[in-house]
Amino acid sequence: MRNPTGPAVSAPTWTGTSRSPLPTTHVWWMIPVSMILGAASAPLGFYGLDDHGQSTYWLFTAMIFATVTVVWQDRQPPHQVIAAVAIAAATGFGAAALAVGQEARDVVPIAAANVVGALISAYLYQRVPPRHDRADHTDVYDTSARTTPGTTARPWVPCTLADVSWLMVCTAVGVGVATAAGAYPGTPLGGSGDLRVDLWNGFWMFSLSAVGCHCVLPLIHHRDVPDLPRPHPLWIPVFVLVAVFCVEAPDVAPTYPLDWLFVVPAVLAGAVLTVRWAAVGGLAVAVIWAVTPYAEYPDVGADLWVMPQAVVDLLIAFTTSVTLMLLILREQSAATTAHTDARAAGEAAREAMLTAVLESMTDAVVLIDREGVVQVSNAAVHRLIGVPLSDHLDVGWCRAVQLRPVADQGRWDEARLMDLIDPAPGQRPTVDVIAGLTGKRLVVTARRVDSTEGAPTLLLLRDVTDDHGRQRELEWFAASVAVDLKSPLDRLDAWIDQMDGRLVEATTATASATADLSADLPHGVEFVQEMKDAIQQYLVRAVGSTDPVPAHNVAVADVVRDVVDGMAATGGIVPAVDLQADHILRVADHLAHQLIAYAIGEVVAGHDTPQDVAVRVRSDDGEPGWSVVTVASDSAPPDRVLHAASVTSGLGLSLCEAIVSRYGGSFDTHTTAGSTSIRFTLPAAPQEVP
Repeated sequence: MRNPTGPAVSAPTWTGTSRSPLPTTHVWWMIPVSMILGAASAPLGFYGLDDHGQSTYWLFTAMIFATVTVVWQDRQPPHQVIAAVAIAAATGFGAAALAVGQEARDVVPIAAANVVGALISAYLYQRVPPRHDRADHTDVYDTSARTTPGTTARPWVPCTLADVSWLMVCTAVGVGVATAAGAYPGTPLGGSGDLRVDLWNGFWMFSLSAVGCHCVLPLIHHRDVPDLPRPHPLWIPVFVLVAVFCVEAPDVAPTYPLDWLFVVPAVLAGAVLTVRWAAVGGLAVAVIWAVTPYAEYPDVGADLWVMPQAVVDLLIAFTTSVTLMLLILREQSAATTAHTDARAAGEAAREAMLTAVLESMTDAVVLIDREGVVQVSNAAVHRLIGVPLSDHLDVGWCRAVQLRPVADQGRWDEARLMDLIDPAPGQRPTVDVIAGLTGKRLVVTARRVDSTEGAPTLLLLRDVTDDHGRQRELEWFAASVAVDLKSPLDRLDAWIDQMDGRLVEATTATASATADLSADLPHGVEFVQEMKDAIQQYLVRAVGSTDPVPAHNVAVADVVRDVVDGMAATGGIVPAVDLQADHILRVADHLAHQLIAYAIGEVVAGHDTPQDVAVRVRSDDGEPGWSVVTVASDSAPPDRVLHAASVTSGLGLSLCEAIVSRYGGSFDTHTTAGSTSIRFTLPAAPQEVP
C-alpha cells in the first residue's frame, strides 16, 4: 500500500465496464448505479487508511466525476439528473461508510466535499472551455459539434492537446477545493496541521482523479475523431513486460533514482497503442503502483514542503496525460496524412482526367515559358507537324521541321517568333503557318496565362486545311463565275442600252420606228434565253468539276432528315417521307445534301398542298463499293414528266446528274402515270473490319 510504513495491500479498483457509447438522453437508470458505486467506494477508501488516517484507495471523487460524465451528454445538461446521480452516490457512500464503522459527523462533510469537488471539475471542463476552443477551430478533424453553443457537449475523452491540459487544470481545481473542504480522510476541514502531509494527500487525490479521467473515461465513452488502427498483437506482451520492469525497478534498486522509469511505459503506450488499449495499460500501471510500497526515500527534513512520495504520485498523474497527448498527436498526424493522401488522390485523378482530355483534343496545345521551353504538350502536335515537339522552340527548330509562316515569304524571324512565345499582356497574336512535312495549314494562336507563376504562354494550333480548301474552292468558283459570265453580261448590258435608246426614239418616232422596235423585242427575249442557258451550263459544269473535294462518311437517312427539316424551316411544301435508307456514302457532305434536296424537289414539283405529297427514299446495295439510292413519288400530277437529265430538261436534274457524274456514278429517271422516280449510284463507305 502506498504509505511510508504500511505493507502492500491488494484491493479492487473500479475501471468501468462499458466499451460502447452510452445513451445521450436522461439516463435515470444511472441513479441506482451511482448509488452502488458510491457504496463500493466507501469501504474501499476507508479500508486503505493507515495509522495517520491516510487512504491509498480514495476513489470516491473520481467515481462521482465518471458517473456525472455519463449523464452529461448535452451542451445544456439535465441538471436535475446530474444532481440526482450525485446525491445517490453520496447516499450510497454514506450508508456504506456508516456500515463499516465511520461516524456520521465525519461521513457527511467528506461526502459533500467530494461531490462538490467532482461537480466543480465537470462544470469547469464543460462550461469554461479554453480560449482557442471558442474561436473557429481548424483542426484536422471536425470539432464544430463540440464548440457550437447549444448543441453537443465537449468530449469527455480529450481530442486535442488543449483539451488534455484543460482537463488536468479542471481536475486540479476540483480536487483542490474538495481537499480544502475535507474530502480526503487524512486532510480534514482546515487541514491536518502538517502542510507536507496535506500537500501529499492532495497530490495523491489529484493523481487518482487524473488516472480516472485519462484511463477510465476512454473505456466508457466514444471519441469524435477517427481511432488509430489496432496495434500489432506482439506489442501487448512487450508493453506488459516494459511496464512491469519500469514499475518494479525502483523497488528492486531503491538506492537509485529510478522513479523516472514510469514515463517509459506511458510513452510506449502513446506511441504504439490505441486510446482504449493505452487506457487499460495506464490503469494497470496505476493499480500496480498503488498496491506496491514506496521506495525508501531519504528524510527531507521539516524545511521542504513537498515530500518525495508526493512528487512520485504526481508523476503517475502526468504520465497518463503524456500518453493521451502522444495518442492525440498520432491521431492528428494520421488524419493529416489521410487528408493529404485524399487530396493527392483527388489531384492525381483530376490530372489524369485533364491529361485524357488534353490527349483527346484534335487541336494541338503547347504550354511554354518565356524562354520558349516546352512545359506541357499533347499528342496532336506530332500529328499536325509530322515530328515530335522539341524541348525548346526557336527559329532554327521551326525551319528544321519546315514550319513556315504564310506571310513574309515563308521565312521566320526572331521578332515574329517572340510575339508568339512572349506576347504582350492582353494580346493574342495569331500566325498562319504551313507544316511542310504534313502539308497541313495551321493557325497558331498565343495567349499569356497570367493566373500562374511565371505567366507561361499557351499556344493553340488548329488545323484549317479543310476550311482553307473550301475557301479556295469558293474563291475559284467566284473567279470562274466572274470570267464566264462577263461576256453574257456585257452583251446584256449593250442590248439594254440599245433598247433604252430605241424606247426614247419610239416616243417621238413614226409608226415605222415603233414597228422596228416591236420586231427587235423577240430577238431580245431570245438573247435572254441564250444567256440563261449559258448560266445553267456553267453551273452544271462547276458542280460536275473533277477538282478534288474532301469526302466524308455520310448517312443517307441523316441527309434526308436534314433536307426535310430545311424545307419545313423555309416554309415550303414538306413531303411525307417513307425512309428506308441505312447505307453510308463516301462523298462530300455538302454535295450529298444538294443532290438529295434537288432529287426530292424534282419528284414533288407540281404539288400545291402538303396533303398530296408523299416521297419514298430507299437505299440498296449496288456493285461492290457502290450504293443505289432511289427517290420516288407515287402521287405526282398526271402531267408531271421527268425527262432524261440534260441541260434543257431543268436545272435541278442537271445538277443532280452533274454531282453523280463527279463521282463516276450512274443517273436515271423514270416516269409513269402518276409516278416519278430518280435513281442514282454513289460510292459506299468502306466496311469496318471487326
